Amino acid sequence: MKQMERIAEAPSRSFKRGDVVEGVLVKAAEGGWYVDFGHKTEGFIPQTEWTKSFILDDVEPKLGQRYRFLLVKLGKEEEDYPLLSRWRLVFEERWRELERALQEGDGVLRVTCVETVKGGMMVNCMGLRGFIPLSHLHAGNGMGSPKKLLGKELEVKVLELEKGRRNIKLSYRLVAEERRQKEVEEFLSRINEGDVLEGKVVSVTRFGVFVNLGPVDGLVPMSEVTYSRYLKPSSLVKKNQTVKVKVLSVDRSSGKVSLSIKRALPDPWEGISERYSPGSTVDGRVTGLAEFGAFVEIEPGVEGLIHISSLSWDKVGSPKEVLKIGQSVKVLIKDVNAAEKRISLGYRELFDPWDKVEEKYSVGQDVECVVKEVKDFGAFVEIEPGIEGLLHVSQMSTGRVSAPSSLVKEGDRLTCRILSIDKASRRIRLSRRAILEEELAERRRREEEERRRQQAEEEKLKASIVGEAPSVTLQDILKDKASRR
Repeated sequence: MKQMERIAEAPSRSFKRGDVVEGVLVKAAEGGWYVDFGHKTEGFIPQTEWTKSFILDDVEPKLGQRYRFLLVKLGKEEEDYPLLSRWRLVFEERWRELERALQEGDGVLRVTCVETVKGGMMVNCMGLRGFIPLSHLHAGNGMGSPKKLLGKELEVKVLELEKGRRNIKLSYRLVAEERRQKEVEEFLSRINEGDVLEGKVVSVTRFGVFVNLGPVDGLVPMSEVTYSRYLKPSSLVKKNQTVKVKVLSVDRSSGKVSLSIKRALPDPWEGISERYSPGSTVDGRVTGLAEFGAFVEIEPGVEGLIHISSLSWDKVGSPKEVLKIGQSVKVLIKDVNAAEKRISLGYRELFDPWDKVEEKYSVGQDVECVVKEVKDFGAFVEIEPGIEGLLHVSQMSTGRVSAPSSLVKEGDRLTCRILSIDKASRRIRLSRRAILEEELAERRRREEEERRRQQAEEEKLKASIVGEAPSVTLQDILKDKASRR
């Protein structure tokens, strides 16, 4: 009876399928609700038409509340209830809002992470359920576990958009990569070779150190970590350490940046002449060996060379015979060339045998020598490693010598007498002649003694035969004596 009264009192407005209407939930029924939306008969909205799982942030139905609906179907008879749907209207309106946001945002949407699922993340996209695959959730930015994103907003781009299937597949990675690429391009356009920047060490590898500069990571080659050739880069820098770097080169097409840590520091060669002067000594460490000498680091980034001739007073075939890499040594500063960044060092000079030459040797002393070099004017002989003397041609023999090489050769061992020692000039004069003359004089003395002894014996024999038979002569006595010898 009331239904008939409503039909009679209904306004003249006409409704058609697809209209958007407003109505009040007036009564709950099995499987749905009755809605008064101004039609001559109440409409009915089934529970299945209230909402769907792909619609988020929806409201619960409440009697007496006014809502908007989509008129899905009108009854054929006046007594039939019109069929209403709420989710279809909400979905349509939100989908249009999604499309408008895509147009206005240059294809970028803002979504909120609501649920982690197998293979990715469910998000609230303009009130509709969207999905971000795991492969598009991360962008190499160390985001970590997807659960950490719950409740957070992300900017995304559309991978798939299918209205009929209510499919919204999105990508955070595309937006992050585009943003990062833009940041990289802007950063690379601002930096230039020679700039000094600050960054954080990302990793230390066998070929260099990677330093994060913000949008990009730059590489510091091993040779650019420290001026020292002895120190290992891994002992100087650690992961997450903040360092200053100098830009060596920028490749804007590839995004590669070459850096230097050591060049961001003061040049160790600056003021080198003030810190080291010829004649001073300094402690160092052997950093390299070559055929021509040994390299010694006297401070980080400053190396000097000990020429092979300054390694030892002995003859040296290779620096390896005297020093080894890593060995700590005390060296003499011989010369400093700041302009060419070269320092000449001495090693054997700190063990100069000439310092005590007058204590060990004296004029008139006979010494054993080895011939080192033969010249036209004589021969240089070694008394001990580092101490050589000159054996002049006039002191080689008691007679005249036309060519020293006719008497001595390199390697010969001789006994020579010291004629003079000049420590200041590092000269010692030697003589073989003085020894030979002494030997000759001694031989002559012995011969003279022998002659005199024999003469005395003869005289004694003469005296012993006086008064004997004349058949025995002095000549017979001498022959008999000679035969017994």
